[in-house]
Amino acid sequence: QESYKQTQLNFPPPAEPHPSASRVRELRKAWQEAYPSLPPDKVQLLAFLGYEPSQWSALHSYLSSEDMWKKWQQELSIHQAVQRAKEAADKLYERVQSIRMYVRRIEDVPLQKVSLQESLSTTISFYKPLMRKIEVSLEMPEETLYVTASPARLEQVWANLIQNAIQAMPEGGKLQIRLAAIEGHKAQVLIQDSGKGIPPALKEAIFEPLFTTKAPGEGTGLGLPLCRQIIEGYGGTLRLLHSEPGCTLFGVELPLTARAEKA
Repeated sequence: QESYKQTQLNFPPPAEPHPSASRVRELRKAWQEAYPSLPPDKVQLLAFLGYEPSQWSALHSYLSSEDMWKKWQQELSIHQAVQRAKEAADKLYERVQSIRMYVRRIEDVPLQKVSLQESLSTTISFYKPLMRKIEVSLEMPEETLYVTASPARLEQVWANLIQNAIQAMPEGGKLQIRLAAIEGHKAQVLIQDSGKGIPPALKEAIFEPLFTTKAPGEGTGLGLPLCRQIIEGYGGTLRLLHSEPGCTLFGVELPLTARAEKA
């Protein structure tokens, strides 16, 4: 009930705010039995909000007068809108704090010399059970390419990009991953899928914190922004190079730690 008090309501708060679906049914039955003359719409609203029949005396003036009932509904609508805004702001604050804490943990992880061939192969092996309907093509040079990074963080980047590609091809498709040395001092990883693609208007938005193209509950909107944060922390870049239905291509570039060594 504390949340109701915070907005200084002019009407009594419900005894059970946010009741479960089963509890709503119980309260509706209780109201029908205690006050059978109450119209069904009022009974339903009272039960949905979590009011109990024992609160009749406090609610009587609102329920017995149509004018008061309408006024109460108006006040209730305003209160609910304020509550939804407050809850959304609280969730946003929590997610921003999570991002800050996560980034701090990234910065604290010790760095070491990492083989990109090994890093990519490890991640691909992990996702193989999810790629039964996907044709995977992996192209890597014979020379081992090394970068300075945290192995776990680097694998997290590949995992996010590969998982996004898998989710973009629910009916199956092609996933191509290519690793190469470029410009003599950089490593480039290209990850391409044959999925549905990303609309042009969203190509920059996908790297904004909390933005997601996935269905509610499937995505946090944190994956790509954090991946970019990780790669940029290692002096590299993560970009969406191309996207249209049937071809989406992400590119990662990282500075090589040393000359490539024979595998």
